[in-house]
Amino acid sequence: MEQIDAQATMTGTMDVPEQDRLDEASLTRWFEGNVEGFEGPLTLSKFKGGQSNPTYKVTTPKAAYVLRRKPFGPLLPSAHAVDREYRVQAALYDQGFPVSRQFGLCEDDSVIGSMFYVMAFTDGASYWDGTLPGKTPEQRTAIYNAMIDTLAHLHSFDPAAIGLEDYGKPGNYCARQISRWTKQYRLSETETIPEMDQLIEWLEKTVPEQRGVGMQHLGGDLPPLAAQVGAREGLPDLRWRTAPPAILVEVVDGEQRAEVLVADAAGELRVTTVPAAPALAHVQPRRAEARLGRQ
Repeated sequence: MEQIDAQATMTGTMDVPEQDRLDEASLTRWFEGNVEGFEGPLTLSKFKGGQSNPTYKVTTPKAAYVLRRKPFGPLLPSAHAVDREYRVQAALYDQGFPVSRQFGLCEDDSVIGSMFYVMAFTDGASYWDGTLPGKTPEQRTAIYNAMIDTLAHLHSFDPAAIGLEDYGKPGNYCARQISRWTKQYRLSETETIPEMDQLIEWLEKTVPEQRGVGMQHLGGDLPPLAAQVGAREGLPDLRWRTAPPAILVEVVDGEQRAEVLVADAAGELRVTTVPAAPALAHVQPRRAEARLGRQ
């Protein structure tokens, strides 16, 4: 199978496909009543990257915005919760965390056909290949360190202190995850694998004690983190998806080389060696150091 260049395929914008077109007149009226400083006219394009929720770039003569909406048509209950995305990003923005400014949430489906929210457009570099081709070892290290520091900053927030006390269930996080994974595995199980039964039994018996409540990024991968031009410390956290295309998995040797599991745009997995990505032994101490520095 021909390998797809995810960086070229998944970054930038394209013309809005016919099935994703919006009522621009209705949308303009909403912008005029809800987005501070808006001055039309507006033009729409659609981001190429795979999103469970269609995402648009809204361009005006003086500014640019991002609109993210639920898909049209019937949806599963609690799926495509753009209102939750909006709420958590708005709360974090108010705390100075590097997310884009949130301008408003529209829960009226009659405006464009589904619920949506609007935030400021943040320009920068989006990395879809965890090996960071074309970057020097120093640049790779700086990018991964900035990612670690930004995630550590996120973990430092007390949800209740920033208005997110009811955002999620506060207790038994590990036990709930193990229970969900086990149920999903049982539902998709096609044959008995004794090792999996042993693993499930071991996980249930060794659930760690919960000692606090915090905020956790769904994945520590680069693609959702856009490196803002000229800003070494502060990767805007643009977490829109749930499946990480690149995961640092293993230290290879003592020369800051690591193996990275990479999924391309076609979903094909490959393992590749990355020079100068922070070794896993370096990641946790740096994250802990970053958290302590903010407390």
